[in-house]
Amino acid sequence: MDDQNLPFFGEDLYQFVRNEILQTCQPQQAQEMPQPQESRQRFSALDSNELDKLEHGRVEKCTEWSTVWGVKLFKAWLQERDHDTACEQLPPEELAGLLRQFYGEVRKDDGTPYAKASYACLRAAIHRHLTGPPYHCKYNILKDKEFQAANNLYIGVLKQLKRDGKDTCKSYPPILASDLRKMFETKTLSVDNLLMRTKEQNLGYLGTTWYQLAVCRDNCVV
Repeated sequence: MDDQNLPFFGEDLYQFVRNEILQTCQPQQAQEMPQPQESRQRFSALDSNELDKLEHGRVEKCTEWSTVWGVKLFKAWLQERDHDTACEQLPPEELAGLLRQFYGEVRKDDGTPYAKASYACLRAAIHRHLTGPPYHCKYNILKDKEFQAANNLYIGVLKQLKRDGKDTCKSYPPILASDLRKMFETKTLSVDNLLMRTKEQNLGYLGTTWYQLAVCRDNCVV
């Protein structure tokens, strides 16, 4: 080979090898490049139904059932009296007049009046229904002045029940001191050390806790 061609041969070989290396490395570099991460939203996107579901969760199941019962009873009365059952759309003044009449006329299926506690649950159920989702009424049937006449009649119904001796809400007789002492002696109620109690004593401690909570609730003692 001519010596004069060696530099050119060497330069061509260099360029060839360089191009091959670049072609080999370019796909690898493309694969190694980090992919951009998808942007994540910080806040959740909830529709109105999902928001209402969360708001409904503020009350317990038993309270929710009580609300359904009270509203169903009120709307049954409205229908029987040929009134619009869409009470949620009524202005406060008109609703107040209907509630006043309803409090005075509502009865059980057998025609007897409800107990005092049932009247309280009934009024509270209607209030929860109106102020909860999806209606969110701005008025308060328990306190607002538009409903003062209705609430006065409600109180009058409760007092009349008491005067007539028809308040069927009855309390259990108080526990005698001798019976209470016997329950502690027999470990029916127990305050033994937690780490040294048997299964039966654990049940006794559970009963003691329940008893103390019930006494505090009934006597309003903290």
